[in-house]
Amino acid sequence: MCLTSAYRRLGAGYIRQMLVRLLGQLGMREQVIALDSTGFCVGDASVYYQSRRGRCYRHWVKGLYAVGVESKYILAFRSDWGPGNDSVHLSG
Repeated sequence: MCLTSAYRRLGAGYIRQMLVRLLGQLGMREQVIALDSTGFCVGDASVYYQSRRGRCYRHWVKGLYAVGVESKYILAFRSDWGPGNDSVHLSG
Protein backbone atom coordinates (compact mmCIF):
# COMPACT_ATOMS: atom_id res chain seq x y z
CA MET A 1 0.00 0.00 0.00
CA CYS A 2 1.42 3.40 -0.89
CA LEU A 3 1.53 6.26 1.59
CA THR A 4 -1.08 8.30 -0.24
CA SER A 5 -3.73 5.58 -0.09
CA ALA A 6 -3.05 5.05 3.64
CA TYR A 7 -3.24 8.81 4.17
CA ARG A 8 -6.55 8.96 2.32
CA ARG A 9 -7.97 5.98 4.18
CA LEU A 10 -6.93 7.12 7.67
CA GLY A 11 -7.37 10.84 7.18
CA ALA A 12 -5.27 13.78 8.34
CA GLY A 13 -7.11 14.15 11.65
CA TYR A 14 -6.49 10.55 12.72
CA ILE A 15 -2.80 10.71 11.75
CA ARG A 16 -2.42 13.96 13.70
CA GLN A 17 -4.05 12.33 16.77
CA MET A 18 -1.62 9.40 16.53
CA LEU A 19 1.32 11.81 16.31
CA VAL A 20 0.20 13.84 19.34
CA ARG A 21 -0.40 10.69 21.39
CA LEU A 22 2.96 9.16 20.47
CA LEU A 23 4.88 12.32 21.28
CA GLY A 24 2.98 12.67 24.56
CA GLN A 25 3.82 9.11 25.62
CA LEU A 26 7.48 9.58 24.75
CA GLY A 27 7.69 12.87 26.67
CA MET A 28 9.54 14.60 23.84
CA ARG A 29 11.56 17.63 24.96
CA GLU A 30 13.59 19.04 22.09
CA GLN A 31 15.86 22.06 22.33
CA VAL A 32 16.56 22.23 18.58
CA ILE A 33 14.08 21.49 15.78
CA ALA A 34 15.18 21.23 12.14
CA LEU A 35 12.80 22.23 9.32
CA ASP A 36 12.92 20.81 5.81
CA SER A 37 10.73 20.41 2.76
CA THR A 38 10.87 18.25 -0.33
CA GLY A 39 8.83 17.66 -3.47
CA PHE A 40 7.27 14.40 -4.63
CA CYS A 41 6.31 13.75 -8.27
CA VAL A 42 2.68 12.86 -8.79
CA GLY A 43 3.32 10.68 -11.85
CA ASP A 44 5.17 7.45 -12.48
CA ALA A 45 7.58 8.84 -15.09
CA SER A 46 11.03 9.94 -13.96
CA VAL A 47 12.21 13.53 -14.23
CA TYR A 48 14.82 12.37 -16.76
CA TYR A 49 12.17 10.77 -18.99
CA GLN A 50 9.91 13.81 -18.76
CA SER A 51 12.76 16.14 -19.72
CA ARG A 52 13.64 13.93 -22.71
CA ARG A 53 10.07 14.29 -23.93
CA GLY A 54 10.24 18.07 -23.58
CA ARG A 55 7.89 18.21 -20.61
CA CYS A 56 8.61 19.52 -17.17
CA TYR A 57 6.77 19.20 -13.89
CA ARG A 58 4.61 22.20 -13.13
CA HIS A 59 2.97 20.84 -9.99
CA TRP A 60 4.04 18.37 -7.34
CA VAL A 61 3.21 17.38 -3.79
CA LYS A 62 5.32 19.25 -1.27
CA GLY A 63 6.08 17.70 2.11
CA LEU A 64 7.21 20.00 4.93
CA TYR A 65 8.67 18.47 8.11
CA ALA A 66 9.83 19.52 11.57
CA VAL A 67 12.30 17.01 13.03
CA GLY A 68 13.69 16.84 16.56
CA VAL A 69 17.48 17.01 16.32
CA GLU A 70 18.12 14.84 19.40
CA SER A 71 15.36 12.25 18.95
CA LYS A 72 15.27 12.21 15.11
CA TYR A 73 11.46 12.02 15.31
CA ILE A 74 9.16 13.86 12.92
CA LEU A 75 7.40 16.22 15.31
CA ALA A 76 5.13 17.94 12.80
CA PHE A 77 4.33 17.69 9.13
CA ARG A 78 2.29 19.41 6.49
CA SER A 79 1.70 18.81 2.81
CA ASP A 80 0.62 21.10 0.02
CA TRP A 81 0.92 21.49 -3.73
CA GLY A 82 4.12 23.01 -5.15
CA PRO A 83 5.62 25.18 -6.40
CA GLY A 84 5.38 27.81 -3.76
CA ASN A 85 7.09 29.51 -0.88
CA ASP A 86 7.73 27.29 2.15
CA SER A 87 7.60 30.13 4.68
CA VAL A 88 3.79 30.42 4.49
CA HIS A 89 3.57 27.02 6.23
CA LEU A 90 5.76 27.91 9.21
CA SER A 91 2.99 29.57 11.21
CA GLY A 92 1.14 26.24 11.57
